[in-house]
Amino acid sequence: MEDAAKNILMRGRGQMRAEYAPFFAEFPGLRAEIIQRIEVGDFVIDEERIHGWQARPVRAVAIYHVADGQIDRVQFLEG
Repeated sequence: MEDAAKNILMRGRGQMRAEYAPFFAEFPGLRAEIIQRIEVGDFVIDEERIHGWQARPVRAVAIYHVADGQIDRVQFLEG
């Protein structure tokens, strides 16, 4: 997983689970509402509104690269 500047935040499922498990435990009402989805070639881009994390919904974009039917790279942008 990368941030907007393409800094690597996490690698692999194990690290993602280890990072996200406490986050989801701390914010049990966390959910993402997909506002818009765009598919371009091997990429899926979701515009999301994240609820249950901060006082107001957070606007975010998730960019997924899909290879052989699986997500192999994710980049998150938030604002």
